[in-house]
Amino acid sequence: MFKHYFNLSGCSFLTVFFAVDALASGQIPNIVIQPQIPASTPVERSAQQTIYMPTPMPYPAQTWQQKVKIKTYDGRCVDFSRSNQRSIQTSHCHDGTNQHFIFHPDQSITVQGKCLDVAGKQKHDGAEVIAYTCNGQSNQKWYLDGQRIRSADTGKCLDIYNGKMKMYSCNQNRGQKFSFIAL
Repeated sequence: MFKHYFNLSGCSFLTVFFAVDALASGQIPNIVIQPQIPASTPVERSAQQTIYMPTPMPYPAQTWQQKVKIKTYDGRCVDFSRSNQRSIQTSHCHDGTNQHFIFHPDQSITVQGKCLDVAGKQKHDGAEVIAYTCNGQSNQKWYLDGQRIRSADTGKCLDIYNGKMKMYSCNQNRGQKFSFIAL
């Protein structure tokens, strides 16, 4: 086995050096690299975790995604309700998979196989954000903007309102600012 070292750097992402073992034939096997979070995004980690933040390269065999807990301004975590199989709210942080959100390259965010979805494709302030069967529609597309999560469909921000996930015009409200705990 040989080690090949790559320097992945670019635009708004940190420069990271990492090694990939190559086979004796010199072939490099397909690899999966996780995560991808912009360098400007706050990431919490413990001393035991290593967080790699590479810029994607144009190789189809790579899968780019990040599993995180989404933490709110008051120290709670965004949570997929087990009792109401659609509701997204806040709860105390724990290790349950109903708080493990995955950011995908297609701009979807999933939890337990369901996509974050603006209910009924509503576009008004206060529209409810739920977990729903993934369908690839625009009301299930999101992107990070600093500490905010914005709808790719409307540009509005996810907002914690009375413990529930809603969508509102972006502002400086602390309910729209999140931190991400890499898992």
